[in-house]
Amino acid sequence: MRRADHEVARLNARAHVLRVAVAFWATLAASVVLHAAEPVRIQLKWYHQFQFAGYYAAASEGFFEEEGLAVEILEGRPIRAPLARVLAGEADYGVSDVDVLLERLRGQPFVVCAAVFQHSPYIIMSRADRGIRTPADLIGCTVMMSDDQGSAQLRAMLVREGIDPDLVTIIPHSWNLADLIEGRVDAMSAYATVEPFMMQARGVEPAMLRAVDYGVDFYGDTLFTTETESRERPERVAAVLRAVRKGWLHAFENSDQMIDHILAMEGVVERGITREQLQSEARAMRALVLPEFVEIGHMNPARWRHIAEVFFENDIVAPGFSLAGFIHEPAAPIDLRRYRWVAAAVVVVVLGAGAVLLWNVQIRRRVRERTAALQSEIAQRRKAEAKLREQAALLDVAHDAIVVRSLDHRITYWNRGSERLYGWTGAEAVGRGLKDFLLIDTTDFVDAERALSAQDKWSGEIQYTSKEGRLVTVVGSWTLLRDEDGRPTSILSIDTDVTERKQLEAQFLRSQRVESIGTLAGGIAHDLNNLLAPIVMGVDLLRDSISDESARMVVRNIERSAKRGSELVKQVLSFARGVEAARAAVNLRHVVRDTEAMAESTFPKNIRIESLIPQDLWLVTCDPTQLGQVLLNLCVNARDAMPGGGRIAITASNVTLDPQLAAMNQGVPPGPYVCVEVADTGMGIAKVILARIFDPFFTTKEPGQGTGLGLSTVLGIVRSHGGFVTVDSTVGQGSRFKVYFPAQTQEAVDALSVHPFVVPARGQGECVLVVDDETSILEITRQTLEAFGYRVLAAEDGAQAIALYAQHRTEVSVVITDMMMPVMDGPALIAALRGMDPAVRIIATSGFNGQDNPGRAKAAGVRAFLHKPYSADTMLTLLRRILSENVARPSD
Repeated sequence: MRRADHEVARLNARAHVLRVAVAFWATLAASVVLHAAEPVRIQLKWYHQFQFAGYYAAASEGFFEEEGLAVEILEGRPIRAPLARVLAGEADYGVSDVDVLLERLRGQPFVVCAAVFQHSPYIIMSRADRGIRTPADLIGCTVMMSDDQGSAQLRAMLVREGIDPDLVTIIPHSWNLADLIEGRVDAMSAYATVEPFMMQARGVEPAMLRAVDYGVDFYGDTLFTTETESRERPERVAAVLRAVRKGWLHAFENSDQMIDHILAMEGVVERGITREQLQSEARAMRALVLPEFVEIGHMNPARWRHIAEVFFENDIVAPGFSLAGFIHEPAAPIDLRRYRWVAAAVVVVVLGAGAVLLWNVQIRRRVRERTAALQSEIAQRRKAEAKLREQAALLDVAHDAIVVRSLDHRITYWNRGSERLYGWTGAEAVGRGLKDFLLIDTTDFVDAERALSAQDKWSGEIQYTSKEGRLVTVVGSWTLLRDEDGRPTSILSIDTDVTERKQLEAQFLRSQRVESIGTLAGGIAHDLNNLLAPIVMGVDLLRDSISDESARMVVRNIERSAKRGSELVKQVLSFARGVEAARAAVNLRHVVRDTEAMAESTFPKNIRIESLIPQDLWLVTCDPTQLGQVLLNLCVNARDAMPGGGRIAITASNVTLDPQLAAMNQGVPPGPYVCVEVADTGMGIAKVILARIFDPFFTTKEPGQGTGLGLSTVLGIVRSHGGFVTVDSTVGQGSRFKVYFPAQTQEAVDALSVHPFVVPARGQGECVLVVDDETSILEITRQTLEAFGYRVLAAEDGAQAIALYAQHRTEVSVVITDMMMPVMDGPALIAALRGMDPAVRIIATSGFNGQDNPGRAKAAGVRAFLHKPYSADTMLTLLRRILSENVARPSD
């Protein structure tokens, strides 16, 4: 017994010695590892949030320590740019985006180590009610953007869409979401994973422009360092990358745990960050990082080169760039000889620990095996549940509408993209038949069903109606799903919204037609003006030579008709080519009367037209032709809204806007206005489209029955006159358009009034050279000038005019020439005449009333310009003024 006790004591003594040895070597090994840990600083690009969860996980789970690293994670700030901090040596590594490539191409020694985000989260965000739907809508807008936070790719998106970034006012980022919500800016750069959720949480619906939708697909968050770190410490770079990859995998597999960790970090809750926001951010990030499909940090050199080429194509970097040395190359195998003493210490620790613990291995093995089996089963279940949640989250992040329906087309799954596209929530859609609430045209649907039955798939365009009644055109892709036995079970459809693209295509075709109309109208106007010119001048000659009152009445009718034709030509050109006409003080009574007469003679007889215009209506300064176009467009729209007949009422009144009312009406100046109202009893306008009726090419009429330019033309004309338009409409009861024009004071009216008629002064035998290829114009101009005391030389083209001027140079006092002629046109003739005599007096005329004609004529050296048709009084008055000017001629 004593021997046994002695043996036990001896064994206990040995065990104690062994335990002391193990403790000693463990302490030594721990000391070695601790002293071997290398300090590393990683500078984040922003405040703490789930965007950097992988780095937090690598630190909290000990992945950095396992690599022998003592890592300090530095929180980002708007004034703490990672690129500048790393370059200054204040951090060893940083988190940035493709701006690191841009700075590399500008000569900075940066090296990229890993691309964590395979797609960039940067967007341009605006309020949905602001109407910014495409990059072109940003023209003239104010956008907040930071130079080192995604600006390169967002500018590349603008340039890729043919938009000069200088047309967008870009200001420094305030990082204050209230600036966008309260309208101090129109849009801002943002993260798709964060700011849209924050904006919705404040009750404001966001609208987003993604660069990837316009062919600019860049990497997002990247881990970078310097050339020195990459070249001299490749083992440390590799260790950092290994730990970061483990950290990101852990963060995605344990997102709730990491959210708790982030909420406990200093300053996070104080910034108003909530659990729901971090959960939303974690879900949205999966579609950008793609951890299920791409290794964390994977980079494709060809893609980096493509990004650099996008910078070059958009003039962001100079040609001749090189990516040599930009992408970090993995370190060579580690030379373990440097760490033999560390390995020896670890081996001693392991052997000592094994000797102490060997006795209980057998006892605990079964417990560990059973525990491991249970943990494995639990982990697999959690992973399966997480996988399902992730897949559902990915489907909800998708921009397209993804719908699963039964074989009889009842909805069984309805993702968030479907909610955004069609307006119905999942709760409203699931269980309902597709044909009951979404489909409008069964013909296309039946054809798609037939193709699906024959081929198990179908793709093509189809139209649906949204919850608001809006027509939606989608490109649908249907797939017939089958079970393991091959029996059909359900239908998967993915719908891509192409409504806006189809509208843009239609608008492009319409704009081409309008351009063609403008070109045609210009040619017709030239011919019509040449036809009207001799009539207008001939009337002036006949008016004074006829004494019979009945004959004079005929002449006045001819004169009115010719002037009406001339005004009609101006109206056509004003619509088709934007020709600016002269303005004068106008009483709206006369314009309303002419419009009412035209409508009564052309509108269906079941439409009654009434007008009520007071006698004391104030005058307005406007172009009467354009004003008539405004009223006629409104009346035509009213007519089209009453296919079964009805009443159009045109009224006018004097109103005075005080400062408060003026501010409520688009900020127009307060003061006196004349209000013209056009009301109808038609079908009315739905509230959902009321805000778009003034958009160019927007129309609710059937294809081929409207261009969508009527109301946009109305708005353009009214605004050019300093006025504004309001509309009030109720479906089924009619619409009421009110057009406000600034009324003129008596002083302004006097300044614009037409001077009293003065009989033109007769000539004193001066010689006038008249050049025109139209025989009728040439003859009536000759007769008119001779009747008023002038001598006339007539030429039918420029070549004849040159010959006549060479013969009678000393006699010719002034030249009147057409601008468009065969053989030698007006500009060539003017240049030749001025070459012969720089002081020659020239009056140019043209029946083609383009906006640039007077400017071209003045640049060529003419004294004045006459638009055909012109009256004899106008021509004679202008001729007298030109002849009265003193011109210094050079000595021969």
